[in-house]
Amino acid sequence: MKKSNTYKEGEVSPLAPATQTVAGSVCSWVCASSATPLYGGSAPVTPPIGQRRKPLQHFVRCGLGLILVFLRVTLPLAAADGPSFSGLFDVKAGGGMTNTDEALSGFDVYANLRLQERVKNTITFYTAFNVQAASGMFSSGTEAALFEAERLYLRWAEDLWGLDAGLMPLHFGYGQVFAPSDFLIKKNPAVLDARPRGITGAALYQYPLDNVKITEFAVFPPGMLNNGWQDHHFGATLEAHFTTASFQALYAFQTPSRRPDQYEKGVHFFGGSVKLEAEIGLLADGLYRYDPTGNFDHEGLALSAGADYTFGKLYVLAEYLYNGRNSATHRTMDGLFTARNMLGTTFLYAVSDLTNITLHGLWSVSDRSLLPSFVFSHDLMQGLTLTVSAQIPLDFADDTPGELGPERLGQRFSLTAGLRLRI
Repeated sequence: MKKSNTYKEGEVSPLAPATQTVAGSVCSWVCASSATPLYGGSAPVTPPIGQRRKPLQHFVRCGLGLILVFLRVTLPLAAADGPSFSGLFDVKAGGGMTNTDEALSGFDVYANLRLQERVKNTITFYTAFNVQAASGMFSSGTEAALFEAERLYLRWAEDLWGLDAGLMPLHFGYGQVFAPSDFLIKKNPAVLDARPRGITGAALYQYPLDNVKITEFAVFPPGMLNNGWQDHHFGATLEAHFTTASFQALYAFQTPSRRPDQYEKGVHFFGGSVKLEAEIGLLADGLYRYDPTGNFDHEGLALSAGADYTFGKLYVLAEYLYNGRNSATHRTMDGLFTARNMLGTTFLYAVSDLTNITLHGLWSVSDRSLLPSFVFSHDLMQGLTLTVSAQIPLDFADDTPGELGPERLGQRFSLTAGLRLRI
């Protein structure tokens, strides 16, 4: 059964900033509530506000208390020859206007805390979790609070092989804006400060040559104890790195789903990525998604190609995406976009060693809508950065609303200012 390729009337795009903030993880816990596990992609920070009682009070009592306990235990250890502790703390406020001309405002407090513990010389444990309190435009309701695990995994590294297992990062390909082959942890270029998500699984790494890496992986979806072997991913990659070039080939299989008329015979993924570094950087990244119950044609292809170059203090990046309607990057296949042709650009100008000005552009070429983003950042002191950012969705489509226009994203503009402290 095919899914609709169009938006329903009044439906908001999954790119909408109100539901796309800091990315979460497969394993999440919301203070004083039960949350639906998150899996892949960029998802709402919190479940519906109606599932919680007095979230900000619970954040103070639960989340802040956990931060203090964590700091009390880990900081003395980090000062000695013990575990390595790091993290960041964000505070930001924002405002804007919806597509119906209603005022937007909000406040967001976010902390990411990370602990790394090495056992002997080959085994390392990684732990990271997020604590967040958000209100207004930064939450899916009036106010929300969140405590979730972001990373929780073991790494065993030997000379010729390695193993990662747990809630961990697992990325594919060299794409910088769209990254089609990175289909398990999808990038959302509409969210400038989104954090990469983790997956629950295991990956075995082998190094037959100095410049060659083979990876076999297994990825388990949420609720795996209740769904048998459905919707699991198994696959392998082959990577080769040279002085000015890197290559990667990918194959993965998604096991059949028990959901009616969906993936009854499973789904195959064939991917490849190449990166060339010379005077100008070039990249190509592609993934073909094949469902044996459907057609074998170009609609299963997601392919991006791009280049970057530095002109003195100005860094320029441009990347194009071809988005087949049955591909992994298409919205109806759990991707983010419906437009067939997309373009992402970045212009970063280093005003000084402490100050950067960046202009990002996300363009839906097919329907002539675009999402420009402006970011100003300045390092006030070591570890403390001031950031001011703005987004203005624009739509030049003739008939139906464009994918990146104000009607689909639900806002005419947004402006945020914040401080980030790195520990």
